[in-house]
Amino acid sequence: MKGDRLALIIAAAVVVLAAVGVTGAVALNRVNRITTPPPQASAIPTPCRLPDKVYVAFKTDADMEKVAAQLAGDPRFASVTTETRAQAYARAKEVFKDRPDLLKVLTPEAVSPAIHGQPAADLTATKLADQLRPELPLAKEVELEQVPC
Repeated sequence: MKGDRLALIIAAAVVVLAAVGVTGAVALNRVNRITTPPPQASAIPTPCRLPDKVYVAFKTDADMEKVAAQLAGDPRFASVTTETRAQAYARAKEVFKDRPDLLKVLTPEAVSPAIHGQPAADLTATKLADQLRPELPLAKEVELEQVPC
């Protein structure tokens, strides 16, 4: 009988301790939710933007300059900027300055002269690129400008 009573007391103590533990965990969770500030705006990831420029690469600076002259007055563009092979090489060296392994193999021939075009307000970059591909036989490639996320 004393053994049964002792077992009953131990079981009751276990139940009480378990209830206190659960209640404490719930209370602690509530306190954390109340006292933890919401994430700062800078900590919330922003979605990637849609490409907003067209990148047109060429084999030579002369080809790029010829097409840039054609596109300068094109109403489909809000702006057109050019980049010679030397400028593209300098930019690539800056982009990869912390990657000596890539800088070792980077050569001016590895980059292309290019045109970066901002479409007019009534045109998406995708639509503009699709229109330009068949129109620019001198272009090595016509792609959407890569937008960092």
